[in-house]
Amino acid sequence: MSITPQSSKSASHGLRSVVNSEKRLASVRELRSEHYTGFMQHLNHFAAEAELHQYTTYSRIWEYPWLWSKLESLKGQGLRVLDLGSERSPIQWFLATQGFRVIVSDINAQHWRVWRRANKKLGLSLSRRIIDAQNVDLPAASVDIYLSVSVIEHVEDKVKAMMEAARVLRPGGLLIMTFDICEPNMGMSFPEWNGRALTMGEFDELFRDSPWFDPEVSRLPWNAEDIPEYYSWHRKTAAHHNYITGAAVVRRNERVWVETASKGRLRTLKGQLRTATSVALWPILSSKRAVQNGIARFFKSPVEKGWSFPILPKLSVCVGEVLFKVLGKRQKGRKLNPERVQRVLVVRLDAVGDVVMTMPFLRELRKFLPGAWIALVVRPALLNLVELCPYVNEVLPFDCHVRSSLKQLRLHMRTLDLVWKQLWHRRFDLAIIPRWDADIYHAAFVAYSSGATWRLAYSEHVNESKSELNRGYDQLFTHILENKDLKHEVEHSLEIVRYLGGAGEQQQLEVWLSQEDHAMAENLLQSHEVGPDDVLIALGPGAGDLRRMWPLGNFVELGTWLKGKYNASLLVVGGGEEEYLGHELERQLGGTVINSVGRTTLREVCALLGHCQLYIGNDTGAMHLASAAGVSVIEISCHPLNGSRLHANSPHRFRPWGVDFTVLQPEKAIEPCSDGCTAAQAHCIQNVTVADVKDAAEKHLFRREGRTLTLP
Repeated sequence: MSITPQSSKSASHGLRSVVNSEKRLASVRELRSEHYTGFMQHLNHFAAEAELHQYTTYSRIWEYPWLWSKLESLKGQGLRVLDLGSERSPIQWFLATQGFRVIVSDINAQHWRVWRRANKKLGLSLSRRIIDAQNVDLPAASVDIYLSVSVIEHVEDKVKAMMEAARVLRPGGLLIMTFDICEPNMGMSFPEWNGRALTMGEFDELFRDSPWFDPEVSRLPWNAEDIPEYYSWHRKTAAHHNYITGAAVVRRNERVWVETASKGRLRTLKGQLRTATSVALWPILSSKRAVQNGIARFFKSPVEKGWSFPILPKLSVCVGEVLFKVLGKRQKGRKLNPERVQRVLVVRLDAVGDVVMTMPFLRELRKFLPGAWIALVVRPALLNLVELCPYVNEVLPFDCHVRSSLKQLRLHMRTLDLVWKQLWHRRFDLAIIPRWDADIYHAAFVAYSSGATWRLAYSEHVNESKSELNRGYDQLFTHILENKDLKHEVEHSLEIVRYLGGAGEQQQLEVWLSQEDHAMAENLLQSHEVGPDDVLIALGPGAGDLRRMWPLGNFVELGTWLKGKYNASLLVVGGGEEEYLGHELERQLGGTVINSVGRTTLREVCALLGHCQLYIGNDTGAMHLASAAGVSVIEISCHPLNGSRLHANSPHRFRPWGVDFTVLQPEKAIEPCSDGCTAAQAHCIQNVTVADVKDAAEKHLFRREGRTLTLP
């Protein structure tokens, strides 16, 4: 597949005359254009025929059309293309049908059979290689075009990868890249497991003083005006897509990379040997990986579908009971006697909203056991919210968030560390888990391992989901509640106090703030010239799941209307991972927006919410913080009115509590959803219109505290 010097010279001249250096940020306007969507329809049809991957979302629906827009004018010239990280992508095979001579490659032979099948189905003969971007086993000046589609972010030594690209490219050849861009100063983040994305500045630095590539590309402006819209769209396609996408064509200069013919032949031989070895060993390596995955699966949590039978609870009980009897922690008998309860452990490892809804339970538990020592275990991120709670004696952190194939095993190790250092010496009499639904946070094992004589929780059989995910968990407790009645989560937790013999009457939510929290809120509002008589409305655009997020454009339209009709100032609230939402609302709605997203503690958010007349937002923790702060709430729910009331997104279980509220839901599920919205992004919730929210907001604002607001 070598190219003669004459054809190489002709190819280089063609590349120089047709394609110039360019850099570009992804644009929603472009990916929705007829040209881009039409190309993707054609490419996906082609992929289906070749049994390759089809793309209907994610950044590829912009990257591939953009790539073809650069290469279309070069088709039919027999140019040699090296593609890095081909995987199951169809674009390389499509290029081969357009007269390009393509080398597909990857770092291992995982997709070798897919490539071979595609060659056979399409009647093509693409060259296949195992290649590392940091060590390309090809001779110098052997390709005309070097393609790198979303590869550079996964490469550790990015400078070396660019040098290798320069080495294998012919003088005048093209480096064509697409890549992830993460700008932390804009609130973006990039998951560690996915490598490290470039910033726009870092990309420019790669080429600013390069001896091999056109430095002009580093001086070209970025189309930064397209960032907000694409950023918002990309974030909705997957939870970790908290970054943007870029692309570039960079022309290699005419400088010749000096390399002897013998060294080039040696590189070719090494590449062939590496490919042959990888292909030959891949069945063995993949079998080994399958065994490792099987072992990892054995230790996964029930939520990850690792258990078909309750082995972990049984094992914990078999080992634990012997140990605790030796340690003298099972001496008070199985009958729960509240009069003998002196030390209580409450395990609440849920998210913000669930912990807020536990406040009435803690208050009523303290009333029932006024002299008991009560310890509360929560996630580290929630310590700030509950550390001033007057109803508990101490708050202990437990990190139940694990990114590992051995999640369950690592959680057990963390549990042992917690009980050894913090719990055993306290000799708890009673451990309680207030959660009614499935335990997906390891709380049951924390409660059991604490050594508490009595352990109280809702049975694994109270609902179908819990029966599946927590099979065998009942044996970890001495007392279980079988109540299957569908209630609000506040009522479920208070039912535990009543089971113990308490009244459980006072049901209002509450939060506990310091003087510093109040001062921070007042100073922030004063800095934005918001006085006590001004209309301040909180917006909560985020949520734990994309399906629960009302489109950001709707919040922009709503905010514009609130500003115009009520002269309202807008407070945007949310967690650290939602900073991009705050930035975008601040950008589009202007100076009347107070963006607190990711900039305040949970207690400071509560202090700010206490100054608001109304909260409007999705089903998320901020909504429950607003309820606790006594603010009227409009909840925008993804759960359809005809959906299951038992569903995890059902307002019947998680609606705002103790305040004036309105829940806006889609009238019915949009297919294929039925009992609840199951989409990966905003779906059923889009049937809640801006007009619906405006109407609800008017009603709340006009009946706020029984008075009429004066319109500007």
